[in-house]
Amino acid sequence: MSFADYKRYREAGMDLNGKIMKRMLGPEDVGRAARMLSMGRDGKKLSSHPQTETDSLLDFALHDPRDGSGRTKVQAYIEDAGPATGLEREMLDMRARSRTSLFRAEARDPRACTVELSDQLRGGGADGGNVTIYDGGLSSTLAVGNYIFVRIYSGGGLCMTSGITFPFSAGIAPTLIKKYERMRARPNRRGPAARFALFFRMNRKYGQPVLFA
Repeated sequence: MSFADYKRYREAGMDLNGKIMKRMLGPEDVGRAARMLSMGRDGKKLSSHPQTETDSLLDFALHDPRDGSGRTKVQAYIEDAGPATGLEREMLDMRARSRTSLFRAEARDPRACTVELSDQLRGGGADGGNVTIYDGGLSSTLAVGNYIFVRIYSGGGLCMTSGITFPFSAGIAPTLIKKYERMRARPNRRGPAARFALFFRMNRKYGQPVLFA
């Protein structure tokens, strides 16, 4: 895969996300996801939150909360919308298999637009360990040794983020990992939704400026 392939997947993925949101996300779904992220507790309307937070909310609403049948919105779309073909089918599969974790930047290559990441939680999914992603913004600006919490899409020889990035400095990483381990010790606070919600809150408190792909 090349950076040109990455750009093609990224552009097509934006269209696909719009289709999934239009079909699967209603106001009650967004409201439920917002409550899970503790958004709106200060009395602010969702529309008054920063764009980066509302983008994170929609990413979360699509991938992490589950319905009464145990399905995410992406999984429900795959089952309810009928068979897809070609690139859309591949991107849907990548979304259904996506995982989130806290990663450390081990190396970056701005010319190739790649970043090598190592999974710091070791519980982020079956593909734990190192992963090399394509990302034009991160490959140019993310400092080696710093940390990011991201959702990884992988398939067909390509790894990329969902576009939502929570960057952290190296100095705060031990605090983040300690808070995560403390959360995992509580049986009712495990799983992808709880993990995303924790790092969403930590990003509010400790995060650095967001870097776009």
